[in-house]
Amino acid sequence: MTISSLQERLGDPAIGNNPILRLIAGIIFMHEQDYNEALKRTNEGGTMDLYTTLGAQSMK
Repeated sequence: MTISSLQERLGDPAIGNNPILRLIAGIIFMHEQDYNEALKRTNEGGTMDLYTTLGAQSMK
């Protein structure tokens, strides 16, 4: 239920580009071992936190 709600929010153009939401989504998808989705949500960068999460994904 959480993943589907998260994907719905990420698909909303009004809030889907929020860097904090994208960071949390990347962490959740990494935890779920859905690395493709995690990369999709964090590779746009924009903040040091997103770049750090992207680097952590690359090392997995």
